[in-house]
Amino acid sequence: DELVARGKELFANNCARCHGADGTGGKGPNLASEKKQAKWKDSDEKLVKKITNGGLFMPKFGKKLKPEEIQAIADFVRTLKE
Repeated sequence: DELVARGKELFANNCARCHGADGTGGKGPNLASEKKQAKWKDSDEKLVKKITNGGLFMPKFGKKLKPEEIQAIADFVRTLKE
């Protein structure tokens, strides 16, 4: 899927330094865990909001990335598995 491929590229450039290339964590939490994946299995809303607005230590990407880029990252993150 083209959107997931774009999301993978954007993830590598913006998210991997903290979440790891495969999303299993490092400085940032493991996004591939069943527990994390369960948080957004029903909707992209929480994931898109977190990427846009940041978190405790996570930077905001709302001004750096376009909404469609944030959506592409969310689509990619949803494909991650441990």
